[in-house]
Amino acid sequence: MMLAVASASAQRYWDGSRPDHRLTFGVRAGFNLSKFIDDDLEWRYRFGYQAGVEADINLVRSLSINTGLYYIQKGFKMELEYGSSYTQKYEYKPVYLEVPLALSYRIKLSDSSQFQLNAGGYFAYGLKNSDENFFKGNYKKEDIGMTLGAAVTYSHYYFGANYQHSLVSVCSSDIKSYHSNIVVSLGYNF
Repeated sequence: MMLAVASASAQRYWDGSRPDHRLTFGVRAGFNLSKFIDDDLEWRYRFGYQAGVEADINLVRSLSINTGLYYIQKGFKMELEYGSSYTQKYEYKPVYLEVPLALSYRIKLSDSSQFQLNAGGYFAYGLKNSDENFFKGNYKKEDIGMTLGAAVTYSHYYFGANYQHSLVSVCSSDIKSYHSNIVVSLGYNF
């Protein structure tokens, strides 16, 4: 009897049957809060934006491989005080081309909606910055990191949020600096 109850409960949260479509596509756009994390300076979050396309390789109904291509603005704000009379403010807005790769576990909520848990990584390459010397100085163009997130879909509409954190320092000097990024996005799946 316990085995029957456990089996019924597992079937509620896992569907290993064949998906309706092996490959699905979507568009995404949204905003993010990003900053640097390191031991030396106090960085502050700044608003950025992101837009891109996404592809899901549906292995079974409850598990997909998620990838895509995004144009995403990261960066940070900071203030440095020089004595008691002068404060210098800095804001950097580097833009990256980013490719995520994640496993996506999906739970069917109804015939037209589902909940997703996503975990994986990303690779990003710096394209430009508000300060043209940003990538020529101490900061690398390459950013490799991990991403964790959740999303809800209703019919073709998508709402998701995820957290990104660099795994490799984006600073080319001895200082270790890492991107910390909170992303909220809306989208449409075809």
